[in-house]
Amino acid sequence: MTTQNRIKTVLTLAAVAMALLGSVAQAAVLVYEPFNYTPETKVNGTAVTGTGLIGNWTSNRDNTNCRFVADSLTYGTLPVTGNKVRFHANSSPWAQASIDPSVLAGKLDDGDVLWFSVIANTGGTNTSPNHMRFKIGTDDGNAIGFDINRTSGKIRSIRAATWVGGTETLGPLDYTFTNEPPPLVVGKITFGSTDKIDIYMPALDLVLPAAPVATLSGTLDQSTFGMIRFVINNGNSEFADEVRIGTTYGDVGGIPLDPNLPDVNAGVDMISWSGEPVTLDPNVVEKEGSDWTDLTYAWSADAASLADPNLTITITNADQEDATVEITKTAPTDDATIVTLTLAVNNVGRALPPVTDTMTIDMYDDACLAAKAVGPVELDPTDFDGNCITNFADFAVMATTWLDDYTLTEPVAK
Repeated sequence: MTTQNRIKTVLTLAAVAMALLGSVAQAAVLVYEPFNYTPETKVNGTAVTGTGLIGNWTSNRDNTNCRFVADSLTYGTLPVTGNKVRFHANSSPWAQASIDPSVLAGKLDDGDVLWFSVIANTGGTNTSPNHMRFKIGTDDGNAIGFDINRTSGKIRSIRAATWVGGTETLGPLDYTFTNEPPPLVVGKITFGSTDKIDIYMPALDLVLPAAPVATLSGTLDQSTFGMIRFVINNGNSEFADEVRIGTTYGDVGGIPLDPNLPDVNAGVDMISWSGEPVTLDPNVVEKEGSDWTDLTYAWSADAASLADPNLTITITNADQEDATVEITKTAPTDDATIVTLTLAVNNVGRALPPVTDTMTIDMYDDACLAAKAVGPVELDPTDFDGNCITNFADFAVMATTWLDDYTLTEPVAK
């Protein structure tokens, strides 16, 4: 029998590529501001050169209290270029730039996700309290971001922040760090009926932590988002650098795409029946010149199927490309039970997400129901008991009605 070929689209869960177009930046990044401006130039009135930004940088301090200075802030292997921006915090400066509306078009609907990152150096050991706030939004009354708070010496705390209807809401100061080195702050904004921001603080290896260090929700009007803004209060010199906005962590986390990622196809969708082993036949194609010399494989079933008490799923050689799965239904349903299997392919020692693809198995109670499901199937007209087998049992059914006479003996009402 021939099963329908419904090959899934390959989903590559990897970080995005770096593009070398005079400066280093992620290829899929929406906004990238490396502050590549002439050192000692004042921020206010300077035409923006960052990707995805338009117009001029503006600031409330038209002097050296808000200016661009030499050398980039660095963090691990994060690609950096240009210089950085300096704020003299005692003057409580702010600075902002407009995002090109076309950059965010179609990416601000409920259900969409935006990621951002920024290196934030909140100064030296000055003991006076200070704040560095970073915002993405429309204005000070409709924005979302974070607040770094220094309460004493080298100790800093970070919290998520929202600005809704002119009201600032700050999360708790639960996460502390020492600013050595100045951190890469990563934010994940999830838009919905209630909008949510998660703040992450990746280590120098840039691997995204499993859990955020701060989370906050609020109801914003993200449809009008179109600016990035820094606001500084008190303290001494503050610096910021490498602002990125994208739709994945890979866009903003500085992790380059391996150009040699293999093409992964988990195989065709299958129809089978309870207790019948299914040999999985994926197609994994390595790119020419690939440095993926030692591939790893991992087959897994979807969580809902594993949790189903009426299913027993056994994957043999789940760490091999050509595995076998046996699915047993412990309770008849007549209808198909659909199980989704995922193949994840990686390279030994690679910490980034694997390349994955899925295929499905429509599992029936028995081989006859599975055969009927393939359809259209021309069933043998002598299969009187409908079990997909023609034998003496069918002859017996026929024999019991061999002499039945259904002809009418007189007219009947219509």
